[in-house]
Amino acid sequence: MVAFAFQLLRFFSVGLTAAAADFGSYGILTRLVPFLYEYYLLTSIGTSLIGATVAYTLHHRFTFRHPEPLSLHRYGKFLLVYGAGIVWQNLLLAVFVEQFHIFDLVAKLCAIVTVSICWNFVLAKKWVFRYTLDH
Repeated sequence: MVAFAFQLLRFFSVGLTAAAADFGSYGILTRLVPFLYEYYLLTSIGTSLIGATVAYTLHHRFTFRHPEPLSLHRYGKFLLVYGAGIVWQNLLLAVFVEQFHIFDLVAKLCAIVTVSICWNFVLAKKWVFRYTLDH
């Protein structure tokens, strides 16, 4: 149980780092380039991919301490999981902004947190890295 708690803590630490890369690049790009603000969902997809790449690298080495080197096969699985997460995240973002009229930066943050906890951890642990207590 203690090992799981520390792993979850590492997951959230990596998630915060990846979210900062995603959220930070989204905030900078949409505020500095009016075109990217107008097409905020496309911009969000691009910045989500930045966050996913940061997350894969750090989860591989730090969260799940995978014994094998980084691989394109595992990265592909990770992108599949995170790609579906990006779809969920951006659907939530669109609903929050368009239906509930929530400020886009707040909506983006809420969408990131929701998808990270409910989707990414479970699938990354069980399918991408096939984490067990012995590795």
